[in-house]
Amino acid sequence: MVDRTTVIEGGTVVAFDGKEHRIVENGFVLFSGDRIVEIGRNFSAEAGNRISAKGKLVIPGLISLHAHAGVDAGSRVIVDGGRRDLWRSGFFNFEPINGSNSRSFGRSADTNAGLRYGLACLLKGGVTTAVELGGGDGGFDQRMVELADEAGIRLYYGPTFYSGYYAFDPAGRFELRPDDRQAEEALDRAVEFIERFDGANDGRFRGMLIPSSFLRTPQNLFRRVKEAAASLGVGITFHITESLWEFQRTVDEHAKTPISVVADWGVLGPEVILGHTIYVSGHSQTAWPYEGDLQAISQSGATVAHSPVTFARRGVAMESFQRYLDHGINLGIGTDTYPLDILEEMRIAAIAGKLADSNFESARAADVFNAATLGGARALGRDDIGRLAPGAKADITLIDMANLRMSPFADPIRALVYCGTGELVHTVVVDGRTVVESGKLQCWNESELLADANASAQAVWNEFSEYDIGGKTIEDRYPQSFKPWTDVSFP
Repeated sequence: MVDRTTVIEGGTVVAFDGKEHRIVENGFVLFSGDRIVEIGRNFSAEAGNRISAKGKLVIPGLISLHAHAGVDAGSRVIVDGGRRDLWRSGFFNFEPINGSNSRSFGRSADTNAGLRYGLACLLKGGVTTAVELGGGDGGFDQRMVELADEAGIRLYYGPTFYSGYYAFDPAGRFELRPDDRQAEEALDRAVEFIERFDGANDGRFRGMLIPSSFLRTPQNLFRRVKEAAASLGVGITFHITESLWEFQRTVDEHAKTPISVVADWGVLGPEVILGHTIYVSGHSQTAWPYEGDLQAISQSGATVAHSPVTFARRGVAMESFQRYLDHGINLGIGTDTYPLDILEEMRIAAIAGKLADSNFESARAADVFNAATLGGARALGRDDIGRLAPGAKADITLIDMANLRMSPFADPIRALVYCGTGELVHTVVVDGRTVVESGKLQCWNESELLADANASAQAVWNEFSEYDIGGKTIEDRYPQSFKPWTDVSFP
């Protein structure tokens, strides 16, 4: 009989004692098949396979509660730029269609290349479980199941649906155009998809209902989503209060905040993951200094998925990570934008959290780490991921600590949160299977993957003038930081 046991030994292990994470020096993690069997110190028994963790930090596989697997060609060009009239939103610059010719920004993108690239980035960054908020194009969704299986990642996903779409009118003005009929049909397709694929990939693929955003989901559609989620036994996630424009429009239409609206509609609940949730009552930019939103989220048991990097690049921060925690809200960490590096997201969450409160005791490393592990697991209703403990899934990430960036360190968790990057991820195990080894993907050729991703992004940028309302090229609309030096002949 083949010995299916594997021991990861000789590292600093972040183990779970049933209540909280604890540090075990010179520790080991023994797993058999897809489950952890034992955690301890100084392993001396036999095992079928041994992985040295010397100089490594052994942590639970990280959980991204809000991911967009793709090349992210739009976000890569608007940093430091974009339209001023879009209230510092990033995605409003490229998500709307051109209202004059119906062209979309990413119509030339290679979806397959983008998905492979995004899933690869997540795994190489130490993520073992992700909630993916992709698109809803025909054929796209089944391919997501197949690629998740090839990659080996644990993935929560469902076809995205929405009532209406964003557009720039012929004068370039931003607007939301309703389309209720297609949303109802898309929800039906999402339910059929989940019925077919939930539990696929040996249980690593789970369905989730994803009405794209609060602003594009009317009350009657939310009611159907809640009913379907209860019937299917799956969770719900959507974007909410991700833009100041959304907040102001909602107050104009409903005389209350977006969170108050979904609370009154009965949308909130323990099965709900709220994407972003930045502009809530009390945020300094809303001109709504009153209480209510955070209390409503906390009382409902809903989770907030925090992806600070994409907002920090637009000069925006959650106010604040600590305030949400203090209200008893379950927080998770997301990877909303490139480079899909959850360790970078964790670092910015901690630093921006301190800046928002002007308090060095806010957004502690331990709390951010908990959000990326236990908080994510709690949001998904699971007690077998986000922790290293007997009986838990063998989802494990090893971080290289023996380098000039991470060492010397007095506290491995603070070192990880404030200094760690995805480039330091050495080994990733999902469901007992090694998917990243010595920093290298085991599923795909990285050189080919990168070439395909570059080609996809370039195809989108090359056709930008056909999308742009003013007919400008990508270089004209978003100039490079420094001008090309073409007027000199170099040897």
